[in-house]
Amino acid sequence: MRWCCSESNVLLPPPPKPTPLPPPPVEQPPPPEPKPEPPTPVPTPAVLPERVPEPPPAPTPAPTVPEPVQKVAPEIVTSPVVVPPSPYLNVTQPSYANRVEPDYPTQARRLHQQGTVTLALYINALGSLDKIEVVKSSGFRLLDDAAVEAMKQSRFHPAYQGNTPTPSRAEVSVNFVLESG
Repeated sequence: MRWCCSESNVLLPPPPKPTPLPPPPVEQPPPPEPKPEPPTPVPTPAVLPERVPEPPPAPTPAPTVPEPVQKVAPEIVTSPVVVPPSPYLNVTQPSYANRVEPDYPTQARRLHQQGTVTLALYINALGSLDKIEVVKSSGFRLLDDAAVEAMKQSRFHPAYQGNTPTPSRAEVSVNFVLESG
């Protein structure tokens, strides 16, 4: 037997075309980050900052030496006090070799004048008195002059730095007091 095929006029649809697969997603590089804008320069002032001056050092208080009170006469009290020299040397006190007591001026007694005279004595390395200054007046010229005259007639031993005689400045207070009686 033979088989035979006849042609038929039936059209068959074409076989379906394969569906294309969607294209794989293309990864795009991330967009570039925006660059920060450079900071705008701040103009610097042409003026230099002022220097603040340092405060001056606090003055160093001079050491005080207590005044020893010595009863010289019933109405006169003298007390030598050493004022340290400028460079603050370690010196001994000058002392009297011969102390002359001041006389209370008669006219000052009659006028009832009283007071204390403070004198600065400048004594050289030989013990001689180079200069006298009235540091504080009694308020009465007669009393001030009597105190100065007594110190001019007095003699002194010099001050010593170690074993060396040295010039010095000492203060002496002379107190003129009327006694009631």
